[in-house]
Amino acid sequence: MRVNIQYSIDTEELPEITGALIKKAIESIDMESLEKLSQPYELLSLETAETIDSLRQALATTDALLQDAQNIIMGWVRYKSTPSPVENGAPSVIAPEELQAKLAAFKTSLDAQQANEAAD
Repeated sequence: MRVNIQYSIDTEELPEITGALIKKAIESIDMESLEKLSQPYELLSLETAETIDSLRQALATTDALLQDAQNIIMGWVRYKSTPSPVENGAPSVIAPEELQAKLAAFKTSLDAQQANEAAD
């Protein structure tokens, strides 16, 4: 049985973790079963059915590990290709004085707008 988990890691760890998943996927391939199927054998036998079952289970494990690696890689690609807010022109930090000045200007503008509406 497989379960999905999610946790955070440093970006520096991504290559190592992704590489370990790929290595584990390669190691999970049941080469013995592949070799058995490539040898002359009795096609319609219990042994052949068991060999195929073993190989299919190993392939399912391999597929799941490779899917995990692919998900990590695609997440990294999305992260790297999405501009950060600073690159979009949004300031990352506003000084308190600047924020107070902007709030005061907004209040003045709002008061003027309300006065104009009351005069109409």
